[in-house]
Amino acid sequence: MDIKRYYKLSEVAELLSLPQKTIIYQWEKTFNIDIRRNKKNRKKYTIENIKTFQYIKLKKDMGWSDIQIRKNINNYNSEQENPEKNKVEAILILERIAKEIEIFISLSSSHFNSK
Repeated sequence: MDIKRYYKLSEVAELLSLPQKTIIYQWEKTFNIDIRRNKKNRKKYTIENIKTFQYIKLKKDMGWSDIQIRKNINNYNSEQENPEKNKVEAILILERIAKEIEIFISLSSSHFNSK
């Protein structure tokens, strides 16, 4: 996935390996995440939104409760040089690279198998 200014819900869900409904109905509402909308009233997700969702996913995978995440999410979003934010950003980049490698391997193996 190329780095761009705004992402569709389907792209965010694919990047995070989550169902779209988890993002919309659970995380956006539970953690009060404000998502901008375009002129057609469709949601447009920023890289900051994606980093926040990645942070939530990381903490949920660590067994944190919604209450614990909610208490810490404001600190996560407000700190400039936050080691936790850097960790989440690195994970996000690595996951994107892993998906690209999977696609490359899939295309390569289908190319060599067709010969």
